[in-house]
Amino acid sequence: MKQAICVAAVAALGFCTFCGGAFAECDDNGFCRLSGADAPELELDRLPAGSKLVRGGCVTPDGRYAYLVHMIGRFWLPVTMVERGWCHNSAMSVFDGKTGRYLNTVLLDDMNLGAAEPWAVIADGETIAVAHSGSSEISVIDRRKFEERLEARIGEDLSTDLGFMTGVRTRIPTPKQGPRALRFEDGKPVVTEYLEDKKGITEGELVFNDARRCLQHWQSCATCHPDGFSDGFEWTFPCDGAIGKAAKSCDLHDSKIERGQLLKDMIADFGADLFVAPDREAAPKLVDYLFSLRKSDPWYKFW
Repeated sequence: MKQAICVAAVAALGFCTFCGGAFAECDDNGFCRLSGADAPELELDRLPAGSKLVRGGCVTPDGRYAYLVHMIGRFWLPVTMVERGWCHNSAMSVFDGKTGRYLNTVLLDDMNLGAAEPWAVIADGETIAVAHSGSSEISVIDRRKFEERLEARIGEDLSTDLGFMTGVRTRIPTPKQGPRALRFEDGKPVVTEYLEDKKGITEGELVFNDARRCLQHWQSCATCHPDGFSDGFEWTFPCDGAIGKAAKSCDLHDSKIERGQLLKDMIADFGADLFVAPDREAAPKLVDYLFSLRKSDPWYKFW
């Protein structure tokens, strides 16, 4: 069964939602094949619980490893803070490049600074490079040091270790928002596509996808609502000082709230969800973007 997103059987287990174009095909047993004739089938159902937004993947030139970049949503924890990856982490999962067997997952964040929404990953003999669309930066990883550290910790679960990348990775901010594609030129990673350059992009869509507006850059609006849809997970928010009931993140295409009330909600919720002060300038731009999602929905004319 060929499709561009993760198979329903995997998504139902809470492992992965909204896989991007990294895959050529997936089957009903939780195996997905990276694009490329020689790419292995990957044991995608072994990803850590909460894995989502699998956007990019590659196989190293020597065929030794395959890498997938994605987010991890820790939806089983109450949304009371974002520090140290409490709600979300940026991650790279490692597979055997020959067999597709799952090996481990490492975090791409630092202890006090998120690297939200990794979108693309490439590798050559010396370097692994990751484009982080949410935090608008690239990670340049020393491949030899990374693999030595990975192999020295075989058998450990690395999916909660925020110090793993220390000393093997350099973070480089990009001049434009939302790097989404990479290639090597003369041995150096170069960004070839930005969200900011997308045809018809609006200020509201840029705000919606900008994790730099979040405390410590852990998440953006799009982390829970990719392209305005739901991430499929149930999150628990505080309500009047108490922990409320878990509720699935909403599909913003389905919202029927009128503009005035939505603007009030955006002023309050934008700051609360990103753990920053309310942004009265950004809120109207977000409202315009959310209304544009409604108008693009084929059911909009019936509302």
